[in-house]
Amino acid sequence: MIQLKNISDKVVVVHFPRSITQSDNNGSEEWLQYLGTELAKLNIEVLSVGTPLDDTYYRDGAHVNQKGREVRMQELGLIIESRL
Repeated sequence: MIQLKNISDKVVVVHFPRSITQSDNNGSEEWLQYLGTELAKLNIEVLSVGTPLDDTYYRDGAHVNQKGREVRMQELGLIIESRL
């Protein structure tokens, strides 16, 4: 991350949440908060896109299928447009 930051004007880490069943009480919120705190020290933003969806949007609870990809790319596109 430090090397990437050194050659870039801005670095943003994009976080896409896992499915609802994979997100329940598994420590992901604590991990995401820790990641955000550590990366903030490097002036790197963690951008969370969307909320957990039901299992029909995922292949395995963590990786989206085509249906989930369409939702996530639409959500990400709106965020990018709002920042331009």
